[in-house]
Amino acid sequence: MLHCTTEDLLLYLYGELPEEEAERISLLLQQSWSLREKLQVLKEAHGRLEKAPLHMPRQQSIALILQKAKAVRQTVKTSSSL
Repeated sequence: MLHCTTEDLLLYLYGELPEEEAERISLLLQQSWSLREKLQVLKEAHGRLEKAPLHMPRQQSIALILQKAKAVRQTVKTSSSL
């Protein structure tokens, strides 16, 4: 059975799979044109992301994230001392 998730293909694309799993996906890619098409779409998306300009987040966004992190940390600290 040809089973390969999008996550598997992304890990394959980024070279983050163990050698045995990468070989399995290589074999699946040889057998399935639809899987090759899916990988090609991911490669193209990856290329577009690599070229996309990065923008700094707004200071308000950073402040909200830090505020939420502080609240979560305090909750964890309080619950672990119980």
